[in-house]
Amino acid sequence: MKRNNVKVTVYSAVTILNAIYFEFGAAIGTKIPTTVSVCTHDTLQIQVSPPTVDTTLVEACLHRFFTMFPHLPRNIQVQTQSPLPPERGLKTSSAVASALIIALTKHYHIPLTLKDALVLGAQASMEANVSVTGALDDAVACTCGGLNITQNRTYEILLQRQNPFLDLECLLLIPQKKRPKVTFTEELRSQVSQQLLTKALKEILKNNVISAIQLNTDAYSEIFPETRDIVKDLTIDAAIKAIGINGGGPSLFAVCNQHDTKNLIKKLEREYFDFQIIRTTFSELRGDLHAFIN
Repeated sequence: MKRNNVKVTVYSAVTILNAIYFEFGAAIGTKIPTTVSVCTHDTLQIQVSPPTVDTTLVEACLHRFFTMFPHLPRNIQVQTQSPLPPERGLKTSSAVASALIIALTKHYHIPLTLKDALVLGAQASMEANVSVTGALDDAVACTCGGLNITQNRTYEILLQRQNPFLDLECLLLIPQKKRPKVTFTEELRSQVSQQLLTKALKEILKNNVISAIQLNTDAYSEIFPETRDIVKDLTIDAAIKAIGINGGGPSLFAVCNQHDTKNLIKKLEREYFDFQIIRTTFSELRGDLHAFIN
């Protein structure tokens, strides 16, 4: 049996504008890789790493893909590999879903555009209940890098722009515990300032991304009390240009200058010993969303 092996790598992202309670979302690419492999196999087999991750999202992606293309044989092995833990707001679901749909498209030689593949992954994320909005903004940032704004409800990609942070670094602050499951309600929405989020969107359009991050963090920090005090402490640190909440938390990210990073990591490890600190950089804009995957 001839084997057709495909490996797709996408990267990580951080939140600029959270779309959970807003019409628009924005994310910016970073450089931590997630890899998905698809190869011909005797039967359908799924292997995920880290092994603590369940297979619900992969199964939802496969269901969406094979529903769209029911004539395809399902004799494949799917393997996923991410260095980031799940359920921390770190875009692992968007990265896995995007990479898997792209890998399936390549494996079966399906004429699908990159945008259509990302939308399919976003729909699968909602089906698997790992995302409230589908997080198309995260999917685009993970796959294409750069800065982007999306309308997640209508699956529109409104803006893609070169990353303004290419000369800066990013520190991820990742708590050991998974985030508690939050049931997003209109009551919670009423606690989130739409005025701050609207202002954040305007700041992004003016390329004032640092300001946008802080506005988004201010808008959402009140409904994520487990990160509120940490945000307050880190906001006044002179070495940090901006502190942001990743999605619905509980992970945070800090934007800083390269020459500040080493001392800042030491401080964070000393003061937040129950957090893992990961150092990364921001990614340049790449990829044509309207091109066919080949």
